[in-house]
Amino acid sequence: MPGQPGTSFDAACKPTPIRRVIAVTGLWDGTTYWFAGLFTVASTGPVDATATVTGFTDPMRMALLGFNPQAPGGNSCGTQWLPTPLPSGPTMNPPTITAHWDSVPPGTYCLNVVTATPVPPWPAPYSWTATITYP
Repeated sequence: MPGQPGTSFDAACKPTPIRRVIAVTGLWDGTTYWFAGLFTVASTGPVDATATVTGFTDPMRMALLGFNPQAPGGNSCGTQWLPTPLPSGPTMNPPTITAHWDSVPPGTYCLNVVTATPVPPWPAPYSWTATITYP
């Protein structure tokens, strides 16, 4: 839509944000979280995610983490890089968990899947594949 990047017209000619879809993966190897598939929110809007978890059965939840490519120590994904705090998704039992966030501000994000119970003890290694829909 001219003058409004990231928007298009719906069937009623009303401007609506364009929604993108990406598949991402991640894993907890017992020591470190690994992420593949950053995504960049172009305009403030809702973000929806559905993850399939492999290797873990206790309650889990999803979290959006900010991305900083210049982060010290190589810790480029973390809550400290968020433009504004975002709540974690609801606690759910794997293998399929979902989350929704309203009004996510523009920026580049990682999706993390974490246990819902306090740690330590750290959980055994697990992995996830998620589909994320975002503006």
